[in-house]
Amino acid sequence: MDNFKMNFGSYKHSTGEYYLSNVRMGLLVAMFSIGCAIGGLMFARLADTLGRRLAIVIVVLVYIVGAIIQISSSHKWYQYFVGKIIYGLGAGGCSVLCPMLLSEIAPKDLRGGLISLYQLNMTFGIFLGYCSVYGTRKYDNTAQWRIPIGLCFYGP
Repeated sequence: MDNFKMNFGSYKHSTGEYYLSNVRMGLLVAMFSIGCAIGGLMFARLADTLGRRLAIVIVVLVYIVGAIIQISSSHKWYQYFVGKIIYGLGAGGCSVLCPMLLSEIAPKDLRGGLISLYQLNMTFGIFLGYCSVYGTRKYDNTAQWRIPIGLCFYGP
């Protein structure tokens, strides 16, 4: 989005436009996935020591902190970058702990269906995320990218 490029990109004098370099764009995208992988491994171990429910509460708090850092970032791409890593830690933790808790507390004849429904809801949430980005594309201010991130507070 243009406003995102203006806030976190570089200015190209020859064209008079803002752009994100391939390296910066790749880092911003990859750090979420790396954060998810680390969060899944780290918080699965935490769930064994503290319990599933308390670990989920901690993971959701981490997720919210990551979203707040991303929403509040302004003109500093590395602040958004750090928020993206923390956000990934929370998302990775949720993706491991929630199905784990569901499979432990559900009756055995409902487990498979509940886990499938969980995955279906995750996919539907990704679809709604795309819809929110599409819906804010016409804005010309920071609402263009802050609203979709802010809607993620309903996500975990």
